[in-house]
Amino acid sequence: MKFKPPKNKQTIQTEISPVKKNISKLQWYAVIIVVISPLIYIGWLIFSSNYFIVAEGSVVTKKYLIRAHEDGFIKQNNIHAGKLVKNGDDVFIMSSPLLNTELDEVNSQIKDVKNQQQKLYKSDLKALEHKYNIAKKYVDVNEKFYNAMVKLRKKNIINIIELQQSSQVLHNAEMDLGNVQVEKQQYSLDKDNNYAETLRKLILQKKILEEKINSLNIKIDVDAVVNRVFVYKGEFVQKGQELALLSLFDKPFIRAYIDSEFISYVSKGTKVDIRFQDGAKFKGVIESRPVFAEMNDDRDMFDSKEPKVVIIVKPIQEIPEEYNINNVPVEIDVARL
Repeated sequence: MKFKPPKNKQTIQTEISPVKKNISKLQWYAVIIVVISPLIYIGWLIFSSNYFIVAEGSVVTKKYLIRAHEDGFIKQNNIHAGKLVKNGDDVFIMSSPLLNTELDEVNSQIKDVKNQQQKLYKSDLKALEHKYNIAKKYVDVNEKFYNAMVKLRKKNIINIIELQQSSQVLHNAEMDLGNVQVEKQQYSLDKDNNYAETLRKLILQKKILEEKINSLNIKIDVDAVVNRVFVYKGEFVQKGQELALLSLFDKPFIRAYIDSEFISYVSKGTKVDIRFQDGAKFKGVIESRPVFAEMNDDRDMFDSKEPKVVIIVKPIQEIPEEYNINNVPVEIDVARL
């Protein structure tokens, strides 16, 4: 009978439970990570605070203010804060019951004037035409009478005085006919001028009202991003009232403030990093010489103002349109080296 040599206790435990040894190692690794991670983070903060200077700032863009062209109601609002708008977009659809009422009244007046012109014009011309026909008949009668008197004079039946009298009567009749004809022409001219002047004024007024109504709807003529909207659908606005504030994409820059103790690290031409709150980073350069300014902390009007160094940063990388919003907060990282 043969007996196997006994194994030591540690070997037996390892063979029986090999997982326990691995769990023990993982626990040690976890403990090391938990202990070291804060130390690494603290070390990074110490390093970054000694290596980087952080300046608080905000995006500054050219502003575009939309104003109401006329009094009216906001029928439809197509924009909201943060929306990108393109050249030619309809941003506000408006209506004006007052302008529509005025236009209806002008159209009614134009129709009435045209009807009145036709009615009175025909009536007055008919009376003048009748007067003209009577005068013409009177001329025809006196002309025949004068011709008869001429024949009688040739036969010496009447004297020269009687012939001259008949000639004067004919002349007077012809003068009356001429006056009636002039009166008729003058009436037509005057009436045409009067009605034409009235219609011209009304048509001009109509065109002005139509242009005002067409200009109620506001189209944007630039590419921009909406910064703020001041009015809502259904609201009544007056001519010139501010409706919305937009930020243009044309050459945005950053205005930032740093403590005066770091002034030796910044100068015109210093390269920096522009960091947005979502972590996006872009390269920039200090565009002008830093200057001192007082920055109010906005807590109380009686609080003291803290002197700061103002730096103007120009992006040297193209910043996407969605970041070009006025007053968006950013941080400027300035290296100490």
